[in-house]
Amino acid sequence: MAEDEGRHVCYSHPSRIAATKKGPIEYAMQGDGPAVLVIHGCPGGYDQGLIAARLTRDPAFKFIAPSRPGYLRTPLTVGATPEAQADAYAALLDALEIRRAAIIGISGGGPSALHFAARHPDRCWGVVTVSAIGKQLSASEIDNCQSLRRRTLFTLGLFSSLLWNGALAAARQCLERLLSNVKKVATVWSFRPEERVEFFLGLLRNCTMISMRKAGLRNDVTQLTDMPGIPLNEIKTPTLILHGTADDVVPYAHAEFIARGVAHSELAPVRGGRHLFFATHREQVLPAVMEFLRRNAPMTSPG
Repeated sequence: MAEDEGRHVCYSHPSRIAATKKGPIEYAMQGDGPAVLVIHGCPGGYDQGLIAARLTRDPAFKFIAPSRPGYLRTPLTVGATPEAQADAYAALLDALEIRRAAIIGISGGGPSALHFAARHPDRCWGVVTVSAIGKQLSASEIDNCQSLRRRTLFTLGLFSSLLWNGALAAARQCLERLLSNVKKVATVWSFRPEERVEFFLGLLRNCTMISMRKAGLRNDVTQLTDMPGIPLNEIKTPTLILHGTADDVVPYAHAEFIARGVAHSELAPVRGGRHLFFATHREQVLPAVMEFLRRNAPMTSPG
């Protein structure tokens, strides 16, 4: 295993750097069993993918959460396009000496996850898409994407700047306003108390180190607004498609498009679910994800 043993301890779960043939890839792992790659959306990093993995609370799978190129400690040179990122996931498995893995693609991580299944069928034993982008964005979706990027960079940049420059009172006021809005939503989210703590900590982490996320976010906007078609018909791996019917970030039509293109797919609409349905409808969707993984997991040794 070619791997940098130095750990990144900025977060509660340390990350590592794998020296792959595509370049250095940051990742974190938890659990022990058949391997499952968890591909974060935008903006993000391994920390976002790890939060999603932790919600499963299932140690029977080895969840691997990489930082996609341009995010945190994975340089953009590892792969800018969804196709190149898919190849980077295969290279990460090589470095970790893992033969096969399932892959979960969340939101903007969907295209590279689908490409992984299409380009590396011998390495992939299952696909789960969660609020995933499945085709080129429409003009209105592009506008929403650009607006989301600007708002995200401004909000995270403001909080980080206030904190960095010692304007603690202003930073606290900004954070309290943000958390008060989140708490209103969290009261109806299907989190256990300890999971709410993890969620809030994850939110704070995503408010930090914004300079190490900008390159990935900018690249995602560029790639997703001018994205060639994904060869969905080449995906022969069992695929579970989870999408909220009320998603106003990535419309439900993306899920229907993926389902039409992938032969061995199961479309599981989350009625009334929005983009973050994995939190609001956790009790409904999490059992479906885990049942799918258990049903399709290889019976041999992990990976």
